[in-house]
Amino acid sequence: MDAILTMLSYPFMQRAFLAGILLGLLLASLGVLATLRKMAFFGEGVAHASLAGISLAILAGVAPIPSLSPGQYLSQSQFSGLNGLQNFHQIP
Repeated sequence: MDAILTMLSYPFMQRAFLAGILLGLLLASLGVLATLRKMAFFGEGVAHASLAGISLAILAGVAPIPSLSPGQYLSQSQFSGLNGLQNFHQIP
């Protein structure tokens, strides 16, 4: 218990602890919203696509982090388009 209190005596650790609590509350509610909108696997698909993009960037000898964002945006737009097509063809 003393080690935790010592760690929390530093201002940057207090801010990190507060940021962790706030992010936990925010992302928990965002997760519920994503599940209710039936988009639970959307984030997982984007994450797997970005992992493949990082692998291809490393194999090509390109810096992986700058090439990450275009791949994520591309896969996100493709998933959004597929989701729109699926909702378009639903029977009312």
